[in-house]
Formats: sequence, structure tokens, C-alpha cells
Amino acid sequence: MSSYTYDSLRRALVVDDARLTKVLQREPESCAAVSEYAQKTGIETGQVLQLLAPAVDDGVLMFEIYADEIFVHTAPEGRPTPRHKPEVAPNLWERLRDRGTPEEAYTLWRLYRGLQDAGWRVEANPNQIMFGLSSMAMPPALGIRVAHSMVPLIIHPTVEHVAHPQGLLSMYEHAGAAAVGVICDSGALDDMVTAVRRWVFEKQGHTKLAVVILEAPRYAPTLLTATDASVAPRSLSREAFTQQVQASGSPAR
Repeated sequence: MSSYTYDSLRRALVVDDARLTKVLQREPESCAAVSEYAQKTGIETGQVLQLLAPAVDDGVLMFEIYADEIFVHTAPEGRPTPRHKPEVAPNLWERLRDRGTPEEAYTLWRLYRGLQDAGWRVEANPNQIMFGLSSMAMPPALGIRVAHSMVPLIIHPTVEHVAHPQGLLSMYEHAGAAAVGVICDSGALDDMVTAVRRWVFEKQGHTKLAVVILEAPRYAPTLLTATDASVAPRSLSREAFTQQVQASGSPAR
């Protein structure tokens, strides 16, 4: 069985393969599942399990099985890490598990990878997503980086929650967001566009918040702003949306 060590000053976890140690220390949020660590490092999946097993036995890490995946939790005892144990940077699974149950984290993980496959730069670190925004009762679980700006995501909201004058869009407007993304199911784009229009109508057009709707499974952006004629939706390519954000001068985060 492999062992692990850690530097007494840095307290960083070191396993018996430098490739896996590098990912754990330098690219921690790139992976969630054991299969992803295997793909990232080129190490066979069974060997990844063996390399991590001693740290799991000591409670430094934890394996969580959901659906057909084995996920690695990097803070099974919570944070801060107990002083007698090595420090492990939060990985993607820890970020998502902080938001709820294994089932909820798994759903977020699937969405995260789906957005990535569509070409988006996705963020799960709450400090990065919320940078520059005031505190919120329901902070976003995910965001996307567009140019130098962060766009927080509202994930599968109801039409009523989007359209309500004091609903989700108003919450992000009050928090200081320049733009917000809305994730919706396939076939729900028209309903979401209508809901955003209703919200802007209630605001009498007095809002600077841009809303981009991302419809599964392609997650191509449909942009709505109060300055558009009749709040007309505009389907854009991801590249065109990025260029528009750059040109708008939205505050970088």
C-alpha cells in the first residue's frame, strides 16, 4: 500500500506519484472524481485509488460514491484542517459538496462539465464568484468567466422566480451584478425570455442588469438587456458574447 507524507512547514499532502501530487497541490479544482484524476495524470484509475487510500484511511481525504463515479472529498472533517493532518487544497468536489447533498453536488458537477464541454470557463469557488458583489441570501453555486468578468449563474429557476419584481434578478441587481446567467432546460428558452421581459417591464426599463439565458444542452447564449428594443432576445455565439462583454467595459473581477 502506498503511503503519503507532508512537509511540516507547508503541510501539503504528498503521495507516491509526483503527477498526482502536482494536481492535488497546483490544480486542485480541476478534478472531482477519481476517473478525472486518472485522466488528468495519466495514471490508471485503480492506481489512483491506491495512491489516495492511505490518506483516506487517516481521514485526510474521503471517497464518496454516487451514481457510477467515485468522488474525492478534500475536507471530510471540515475546515480549517486539523493541525495534526496535512493541508489539502479544496478540489472541485469539495466546492460542490459545500452546496448540499451528494445528489445535489453530482447535479452541479454534471452541469459544470456540460458548460465546460460547451466552451465556457466555469467557476465553483464562491470567493471568486462573489467577488465585488454584496452578500446574498442565496449565493450562486457556479459562475462563468466571460472576458475579464464573472457572470454568476441562476440554475434552473422557475419562470415565476425570474419574473417576480423582487425575485432572483432583483436580488442580483441589488448585489451589484452587471450580468447574470440563467440556466434552463431544453425547450424552456421562450418561457425564460418571456419571464425576463416581464421583469424588465415591471422595472420600467430602469435596470442595467444584462441577462444571458443558457439553454441546455448546448448552452449557447441568448442575451437580453433593457436597452434592446422591446427587450428583444439576441442569440449570440459564445465568442460574440465575450466580445460584447469586453466592449461594454464591465468591471473586471
